[in-house]
Amino acid sequence: MNLLDKLKEVQIEKKALLAANFYNLETCKGIVQAAGKLNSSVILQVTPGSIDYMGLKTAIAIARTVSAKEKIQAWLHLDHCSNIELIKLCLDEGFDSVMIDASDKEIGENISITREVVKIAEPYHVNVEAELDTSQNQILKLTKINSRNPWKRKDLLKRLELHHWQ
Repeated sequence: MNLLDKLKEVQIEKKALLAANFYNLETCKGIVQAAGKLNSSVILQVTPGSIDYMGLKTAIAIARTVSAKEKIQAWLHLDHCSNIELIKLCLDEGFDSVMIDASDKEIGENISITREVVKIAEPYHVNVEAELDTSQNQILKLTKINSRNPWKRKDLLKRLELHHWQ
């Protein structure tokens, strides 16, 4: 099952899917073993810093090997990445999900960058996540949109011209 299908499934079932960052073999093993004990799937996340530390091929090998050994379904996610070239590389290497973090940009530029990443990722049929803004006011505004008024959230997504799995 691909990650997009799993996200739809857990939403319908009103369940959660753990997404946890790993930084080395030991942290990946801990996450995957815990998921295995719970007979649960997991999203294994790496940041650009973790990739710098481990190397992309090593990070992928760790995630794939450890999850195969524990016989659990795991997906690989690039977390909080501002580098579009690294996002492209991760997609080419088989990542199941990527996050573009252009939250340090003005909202208009951030939306433009996010649209670009969505377009790049579309042929891969993967999940794309975006960090819109980290300012406290914007977080409160988006929290209000997301948690209290689903129609406003859908309107925001429509205005951003982004696809969503809900």
